[in-house]
Amino acid sequence: MAVVARSIQLSACGAVANPCDTRGQLPAPQTQIQGPLGARTSTSAYGSGAGLLGSYPTGQSSFGLWHAVRDLAVWKVKKHWKEVTGGAEAGGPDMATVRRVLSIWRTLSYVLILACISLVIALAIVAGDRKALQRESVRLNNATAYAEAHTCALFVEPGQATLQSDRRPASTQPNLFEELSDAELIAVREYLFAQPELNLTNADNAGMASNTLFMVELLPPPKADALAALDAGAPLPPRQARATVYVGAEQPPRVAELAVGPLPTPHNHSFLRAVAWELRPPNRMEYSLMDKVVDAAAAQLAPLLNASFGGFEYHNCTPPLCLFWADSAPRGHAAGQRQTWIWFMRFLDGFYLHPVGLELLVDHSASDPGQWAVIGAFYGGQLFPNASALLSAWQNPGSSHLTRVQAVTPVPEDLGYSSLNRTAGSMRPAARNGAAPQAGPRQYQPAGQRFRIDRNAVDWLGWSFQVGSRPASGLRAWDVRFGGERIVYELALQEALGSLSGATPSQSLAQQYDSAGGGLGAGMHELVAGVDCPHTAAFLDMATLFDSTGPITRPRSLCVFELATGTPLRRHYTQEFAPHGEQVGYSGTPGSALVVRGIATAFATDYITDVTFYPNGAIEVSVTLSGYTLAAPYTPAAVNFSAPVFYGVGAPLRDHFLHWRVDLDVNGTANSVRLDTVELGQSAWPWSVPAPGAPTNATAATPTKRLRRATPETEDGASVPHGAAATTAFAVVNERRLNRWGDPRGYRIQVDATIPQLYPESYAPAAAAPWSRLALAASVRRDDEPSSSSIYAAAQPPAALAAANFSAFVNGEPLRGQDVVAWVTLGAWDLPSAESAPALATPGRRLGFWLQPYGYFDGDASGDLADSVSIFPSRSGRGATPVVTPGSATQDFQCVPPDPHVPYSAAELQAL
Repeated sequence: MAVVARSIQLSACGAVANPCDTRGQLPAPQTQIQGPLGARTSTSAYGSGAGLLGSYPTGQSSFGLWHAVRDLAVWKVKKHWKEVTGGAEAGGPDMATVRRVLSIWRTLSYVLILACISLVIALAIVAGDRKALQRESVRLNNATAYAEAHTCALFVEPGQATLQSDRRPASTQPNLFEELSDAELIAVREYLFAQPELNLTNADNAGMASNTLFMVELLPPPKADALAALDAGAPLPPRQARATVYVGAEQPPRVAELAVGPLPTPHNHSFLRAVAWELRPPNRMEYSLMDKVVDAAAAQLAPLLNASFGGFEYHNCTPPLCLFWADSAPRGHAAGQRQTWIWFMRFLDGFYLHPVGLELLVDHSASDPGQWAVIGAFYGGQLFPNASALLSAWQNPGSSHLTRVQAVTPVPEDLGYSSLNRTAGSMRPAARNGAAPQAGPRQYQPAGQRFRIDRNAVDWLGWSFQVGSRPASGLRAWDVRFGGERIVYELALQEALGSLSGATPSQSLAQQYDSAGGGLGAGMHELVAGVDCPHTAAFLDMATLFDSTGPITRPRSLCVFELATGTPLRRHYTQEFAPHGEQVGYSGTPGSALVVRGIATAFATDYITDVTFYPNGAIEVSVTLSGYTLAAPYTPAAVNFSAPVFYGVGAPLRDHFLHWRVDLDVNGTANSVRLDTVELGQSAWPWSVPAPGAPTNATAATPTKRLRRATPETEDGASVPHGAAATTAFAVVNERRLNRWGDPRGYRIQVDATIPQLYPESYAPAAAAPWSRLALAASVRRDDEPSSSSIYAAAQPPAALAAANFSAFVNGEPLRGQDVVAWVTLGAWDLPSAESAPALATPGRRLGFWLQPYGYFDGDASGDLADSVSIFPSRSGRGATPVVTPGSATQDFQCVPPDPHVPYSAAELQAL
């Protein structure tokens, strides 16, 4: 046992003189070893070199074992000699006897040596397995300790931690453009509720005639004050919040926006503006009151619902045979009007794809909810003035010429058409020998994380910026700098507008302004590592107060990660031979980028919003669409508006428009717009080719593509319609700051996805989005023109222009040499097909634009990257050896991919 124990120790822990210091290993028991050399005491079975091995150095295990075997053989010979001679020391046996004994023991020694060697090998294998199991135990029981010991340290610097809760900010004070924290939102709410003149009521106990708090968000400081703090060392301007209050207790009721501050301990507020009462987005309380009207109508129509929709009902339904309703916008077209079309769906998995064909028009204009009523009903392709008229027609189909609906009820095996759960299929090759499917590729950071985060401030390879998310409109970035110079003061999503086509009221009239439909920022939820963002991403939490009784923290709702693009940032292979020599060689730089991502879910649609920074000074802004389509009954009337995805269910034609605000500051705020248009001209050259049939001496002109450069003097001249965006380069330049070659330094906005707005300007439902008619536009920056849209756009589009009228921003002001704000519209058609169900896949649904250096540098800014590679011959001529010159980036890749952290904490769901 002593040999076995010692061999295990030497194999598992290496050559050490002290007990193994393996984490979590218990001390070995005390043992007494009785050997042929007498009793030797060992401190432990894994302890000192005493015992069978005598006093030989324990650090030389193979030599100690050999000497032990030799001593054992000598001892056995002596013992046998004494037995033969009777213990006599003199005289000795004859030589034949000695030779025979020694031969026997020599053979036994060889056998014993081979057995010991085999035993050592076997024990080494066992010890290796034991060591692996021990590592696995440590990994499972202490993942953080394992990551720190076996991967690049995740917490080398405060800004490297993956989760926001683990990062240690450099300052306890919030950054200038940091969104409001949970504590600040609570402080604003408590301050407002403490003001008697506001007379606020908690939304859970409020009625329509109550004053309620709808939203609280950061109120950015005036730009002049912000620049003074950022560039001139002035004190940071006081942090303030904008609070949106529904003032229902006054007559007439209204919406009031207030400035509250200074944070973190507010002690004053001021009035910003008033908005018409009918423009407000519905809050939870209003939806609850609307539901009472809908429920009463559904109770009245219970026989119709039960018979038409396979036993599915709404009033007092029994799961799973329950219906569900959703609403559409706009909510009226005349002053004071507040009317909403709602439609019913089966409340099954993927209910968006289970419409039943019943729609109701709810009038909720009156201040008294008791006067609200259903004033329209749509069923079987016919419109009725109310629920009673519909029920009467259904009960007497002969006299009303009504065709009763018999909606197809999906059987359990058909429900997969609307579910996102994994389904069995035969389109993938079967795994070999019944093995589990292989995991997909993952990326890792071999030398550790290259970006840093301090609160909401991010730094990476020369880029620095602050990131946030506005509750209504979503992702935005501030103070974007490259090489220490500001390029963008503000980059912010303004609105996401979607319109549907269809043969039902809710679809044919739909103009969904998603900033009002729950809020794009408030619709950002926890991101799943390994799916929504790579495992190497760092996450930020966002707190919002949007139609809730208090702030809600969305954990890990933004992520930041470095991406290996898989495409070289730049490369070229040269192979040219000339009489005076040759040039053969290669140079390339691997592609990488830093991505800031937030994913907003607005009812059925998911907006995967990215701002991506590249090492050459370019910025890519994109929104990738996914989620469900909003289906409607597939009837003969709907054939030109949709495509079938199930029996009697159609996916509609839909368009998407997204608007972005880009406040570029190119070497300061004194900027201009330059439009470089590619056009075809005629150039007469001595080498021009005459037209066919013309005399050879005739004057010829060659068609030539050329640039027509213009610098608009006013805002009107800087607008680019959708049709011209493909041939016009729109750039913001500083005419006073030139690069080395004499061109003004600037940045170009390159739009990749644009479609025309087909609705006429006179069409009321689309009136709140005049920005959708231009691909690019420019205006002089003003603090009182912060956004091209608002949360009020969806209610009554024509009236909503009073809250945010983009047409008034672009009104002919002098633009040259001013603080220019560029406005970018992205657009795409969502053409329906069977593949629209159950959800829209992301390939082909990416809408984006680029901010590209346009004379801003003297040359390509990526030439100094440390990971570039060059391959050139060692000398001229044939047979030269290629010499590979790697970049100066470290090649000591000691960091292995860590175990993936928990991909989803479900903290937000657990808090519901």
